[in-house]
Amino acid sequence: MTVWIIEPREPLIVRDGRPFDPQPGVIAATLPFPFPSTTAGAARSRAGTKDGVFRADVDALKSIQVRGPLLAELDEQQERWQLLVPAPGDALLLKGKDDQPPHWKQLVPLKTPAGAVVGPFRDDAEGEEKLALVGQVNPVLDKPEQNPPAFWYWDRFMQWLIHPEHLLQIHPEQPLQSLAEKSPGILSLPQLQRVHVALETGMMVAREGALFETHALEFTSRPGNEKEHDGKDDGTEEEKDRLPPRRLALWLDVEERKDYMIRPGLDSLGGERRLVSWQRGRQGIPGCPAELCKQIVTDGACRLILLTPACFRQGYRPNLAGWERAGVQPKLRAALVQRPQVVSGWDLAGGKRKPTRRLAPAGSVFFLKLSGKPDDRRAWIEHIWMNCVSDEEQDCRDGFGLAVLGTWNGELADM
Repeated sequence: MTVWIIEPREPLIVRDGRPFDPQPGVIAATLPFPFPSTTAGAARSRAGTKDGVFRADVDALKSIQVRGPLLAELDEQQERWQLLVPAPGDALLLKGKDDQPPHWKQLVPLKTPAGAVVGPFRDDAEGEEKLALVGQVNPVLDKPEQNPPAFWYWDRFMQWLIHPEHLLQIHPEQPLQSLAEKSPGILSLPQLQRVHVALETGMMVAREGALFETHALEFTSRPGNEKEHDGKDDGTEEEKDRLPPRRLALWLDVEERKDYMIRPGLDSLGGERRLVSWQRGRQGIPGCPAELCKQIVTDGACRLILLTPACFRQGYRPNLAGWERAGVQPKLRAALVQRPQVVSGWDLAGGKRKPTRRLAPAGSVFFLKLSGKPDDRRAWIEHIWMNCVSDEEQDCRDGFGLAVLGTWNGELADM
């Protein structure tokens, strides 16, 4: 496997399912972040193109394993790309009362109160008990922040996976210069809106009334131009100008094939064939920390967090038979899954539209109990860590369901 950094040289359009036909006033909207199928298709197309001509066996290209995409930011001081991942769903940022700073709360599986009925989360075929509710142990009435960090830096994310209690004492509403040190990550990618005009064929003049609009993702911005978590911008223009511009890119891990080698260089990606640069990453796939692995083996339980959207036949619920490895049979005790995302596309081999499917979004959290001996659990962790866990094998090859693991004591908490 080879890590690739795809750095857009201009705002990137990653189309959603809304139509974009030649009608006045139409908008080419973009998704907040590319789906794995978009970058997997780009990687395979580049691997199958030689001397500017696509010559490849489509089935052979579809068998190439791709993991990602994730977000990466260039650290110019260390001259390396640092990884960012989608915010975990079990970390809730709440507003403070009476000018108090925002604060974090962890969402955990809870015991069902006496007399309460929870459902209909039952799998009668496997005879599993109902899933537990997920919420706050000590509920507070504060409202959630409207703009929490959408992407977390890898080191802060690792702290959340191993010791989530450390982040609960961090307040991200710091002045502009210290925001990067206090916040676990960055806000969602900014979108650039542009208005275009259609031209008369062969005349190079504007067609009357034929205006259309595009929304594109920006991967280059100044940190000072982002809004703070409380919705206010406390920095002056001079302070913003002193901050270095942020360079963001897409992180992708692609299986190497001798017959289909990806070469660094310029290419196009997404709608309107926006220009991007392909370059090899210096760092490989980050491994599971020894402390995290030891704690999961000891507890016999863990959190599984999605870094990319996953496709499950039962919607929110994965097929746990596909997660059995090394004699370990995981049992789902609770799930935290936000509103589903919808994906479709074009089948190049079949020459037709792909069916529309619902995805469990990135950041979804599954609380698992693990069977087996300690050595079996260690082998299971190696199989799952930074691998794809979607139900279908082809979805896993495309990068859907990239997962990591976090600590959980395996007990339902009293609310």
